[in-house]
Amino acid sequence: MESLRVALALIRVPRLFLFLFLWPFLLGLVVAGFQVLFTTTFYEKVNQSTPDTKQEIVTRAKENELRWLLHGDKALLAEIQVCKWVKRNGDEFPPSDSCGFVSPLDVVLRLDDPSDKTIRSFARIFNGHTRQLHICEKCSSNIVITKTTSAGTKTEITSPWAFLVYALSRSPDEESIAHVLKAFEHRELVEDLQGTVLLRLQGIKDPIEIEATKKAMPLVLNAVCMIMIAVWLALRSHRRVLQYFASNDVLLPLVAAFRRGVFYRALWILTTLRVSCFLIAAAPLAYYVLKNTSIEATRVKLFSEPIAALLWLIAVSASLIVVTLISSIAELKERHSSLSVLYRYVPILCCLLGAGIWTASVVYGVGVGALVQHVLASLPVFGVVAVMLGPLLNMNLNVIAAHAILSVALACLLLRLNAQWFSGHLEEL
Repeated sequence: MESLRVALALIRVPRLFLFLFLWPFLLGLVVAGFQVLFTTTFYEKVNQSTPDTKQEIVTRAKENELRWLLHGDKALLAEIQVCKWVKRNGDEFPPSDSCGFVSPLDVVLRLDDPSDKTIRSFARIFNGHTRQLHICEKCSSNIVITKTTSAGTKTEITSPWAFLVYALSRSPDEESIAHVLKAFEHRELVEDLQGTVLLRLQGIKDPIEIEATKKAMPLVLNAVCMIMIAVWLALRSHRRVLQYFASNDVLLPLVAAFRRGVFYRALWILTTLRVSCFLIAAAPLAYYVLKNTSIEATRVKLFSEPIAALLWLIAVSASLIVVTLISSIAELKERHSSLSVLYRYVPILCCLLGAGIWTASVVYGVGVGALVQHVLASLPVFGVVAVMLGPLLNMNLNVIAAHAILSVALACLLLRLNAQWFSGHLEEL
């Protein structure tokens, strides 16, 4: 209780409050926004069914919001009218009365060789997006395309509205859509012939269902991202609070006034509150989006069992805490060394080394491959990457449980050693 009172008293320091709580809250909002963008984009591009995707492509080509902005209707315009102006006595004249007025949104072509083939090509890409295509030398609009043999092709756009016409011309036409739809039909045929695709890997007991794994991927990536940021905030909070008081020459007086144990526990209360600010900002929106887009991810074994999912979260969190604690303590203890900055990367190298050996045992392991996988995945730090991928690979729950137990035990041991070291070296900070 005394530690809580000390923590609440420290919060009243304005600069400390802004650093500890406002910054994590804003970061949480930014992370939540990126999660929403990533998750929705991922499901739109990867996990849409083929019929829905085909219909969306056809609808997007026939009905476009840009056309509504330009012409008041999303539908394609009538067939483009080609107006090839005629020269008489040094002047140019429209071929008919309907071509007499050049609209700012019409397209003007200036060609040194106005062949029918070239004109048809330009008419094709602007068909349905603008009303007329003028082939002339002196008339002008907000879109002028000049094509010469010597200088090549140049398009000049002189208004934002004309730029929208240009943007529409880059959208697929009927012929392009036909090719895309044919490709989707081939994909649909392949999926029907292959049915449910199951991948069996060395050392992994249950087969991996590819479609369910794709739908579970945003869940895994978002959860790991939030855990990593939360751990990083916790570590930075713990270190920066100490540095803040030390730089203002009040660290030792505070420790003397409140006793070492009370002050150190107050620091961890502040750290917990800081991480909570981040999670309060990021978690609700992320949960809502993931709940509404990752329903089929529950087909993944680990996400279909709440206890298993909780165990996975504990394992990943504890192992990442171990990584950050090892990095922080090693760097702090050796801060006077010229190589102190390298100590923070040692745990990361251990993670990468473990991931490399684990992957090799999956790909090339024969006989003892499964044993190597299970041992590596059970170890804190060395097996954290494998455990992160656990939901996607249907990893054995006993392996995740072993990793969680060992990581929590090691994290508690490191926290105790960290507290003892700080107690004995506060004067050096």
